[in-house]
Amino acid sequence: MMQRRLQSLLAELAALGKQRDAERARGLLAGAEQLLDRAAEPRRWAAFRSRYASLSEEVDPPAAAAAYRALDGRE
Repeated sequence: MMQRRLQSLLAELAALGKQRDAERARGLLAGAEQLLDRAAEPRRWAAFRSRYASLSEEVDPPAAAAAYRALDGRE
């Protein structure tokens, strides 16, 4: 079930325009990240978190900073 939900989120993310839909993309990435087990799939989790942080830089700088801290393990 989680795998199907993750695939659905990724398909929706792929269909979005990069800049115009940044806010929606951030929501999708946050949702997808919650479906991943950080301990079991650290690289995949980090990829989602990194993309979320990148999209957040202009829209929500505090969220971007928190996301980058999480990547460094300083949550």
